[in-house]
Amino acid sequence: ERFNFALPHDLADGRYPVRVNLKNLIANEEHELNLTLGELVVSEQLFPPPTQLLLANFRQKVGLTGATARHGLQRRAAPWTEPLTARPGDTVNVTVRWRALTRPDDSYTVFIHLIDAGNFPHVDNLDYTPLGGAAPTHLWIPKWLPGQQYTDPYRMQIPPGLPPGQYWIEVGLYEMRSGRRLHMHDQAGNLIGDRYILGELLVVE
Repeated sequence: ERFNFALPHDLADGRYPVRVNLKNLIANEEHELNLTLGELVVSEQLFPPPTQLLLANFRQKVGLTGATARHGLQRRAAPWTEPLTARPGDTVNVTVRWRALTRPDDSYTVFIHLIDAGNFPHVDNLDYTPLGGAAPTHLWIPKWLPGQQYTDPYRMQIPPGLPPGQYWIEVGLYEMRSGRRLHMHDQAGNLIGDRYILGELLVVE
C-alpha cells in the first residue's frame, strides 16, 4: 500500500523518526506496531500558512474556514449545536468556505452528505468539483494558489420519503481519479478522520 502523508506547515527544523502503527479511525482505537522505517530530515517553512483557526485541515492542502446552513429563517454556523429542522422534500442551502493552504497536486471533488446515526448517506448526489466545476483544484494552469479563498454554495434537497429523525451533514473532499478521501489533520499533524460534521439536521413530519 502506498500512503502519502502531509507534514504540518509549521513543523520545525529537525530529524524526525518515521514509524508505522495502525489506528481504527472509526472506533478511535490504536494498535501499536512501532515499526521504525528511518528518519526524515525537515527544513522549516519561513512563512507557513495559518491553520490554527480552521474548522478542518484536509491533508495540509485545503482548509475549511467556515460553513453555514440555511433553511427558511433558520441559519446555523458550523459546528452548530442547536439542530436545524426541515421536512422531507425541503431544500437546505449549505455554503462552505475553502482556503488553499498550498497548491493542490490533484483534482479534488467536494462531497456533502446527509447521514444518519449509522453513517449511511441519504443525500449522496452533492459530489462536485468546487463551485460547480468552475474552480477545479488542479489544472495545467493553476487556479488554487496558496492563500486563495473560495465560497462554495450547495443546495441539498431532503428526500421526500425520508423518515423523521436525527441526521447530520458531513463535508469533505476526495481525489477525482482514485476516489480516496483526504484525511483531516489536527495541529500536531495527527490524522483525525476523513470528513467534518457540520451539525445536526432534525427531519420532522
